[in-house]
Amino acid sequence: MTDLVPQLQSGLGGWLRRHRALLVAVVGLIMFPFFISVVVDGNGLGAVLSNDQGNARFLQGLAIEIFILALYAISYDLILGVTGLLSFGHAMFFAVGAYTFGIMLKEYEMAWPLALVVVLIAALVQAGLFALVLPRVKGITFALVTLGMASVFWIVTQSSGSADIA
Repeated sequence: MTDLVPQLQSGLGGWLRRHRALLVAVVGLIMFPFFISVVVDGNGLGAVLSNDQGNARFLQGLAIEIFILALYAISYDLILGVTGLLSFGHAMFFAVGAYTFGIMLKEYEMAWPLALVVVLIAALVQAGLFALVLPRVKGITFALVTLGMASVFWIVTQSSGSADIA
């Protein structure tokens, strides 16, 4: 039992030493908008917290877009790099989550935790529909089936969008 305590302490300390650069980068990214607000804009820290206009707000928006696209790239790397499956319908899964969340927030004025629950349900429904077909195909057939499903999804979204305008 006494040997376990030094191992736990060295384990946490060893993990912190091994991941020091990552921790510094995360803290730097968290502090970056505050630094920009104080140094470049001349505003206080409250300007970032209240989300006022300025360079800090622009850089926050830019960082959010970068992280969203990075998430998309990581998920695409997972399906193509790890499993070796080429998916032409990958953006469709991404779009269902993003558009469902946006619609729930703007049109139905839901609170964001409830909107996330609706997005989770939409993702489960979409995954269930695709789980009927996609596990049965491999290789080039998988790519063609995902391309066909993405085309159907695009046609449905375009036709429903034009109906609302007319």
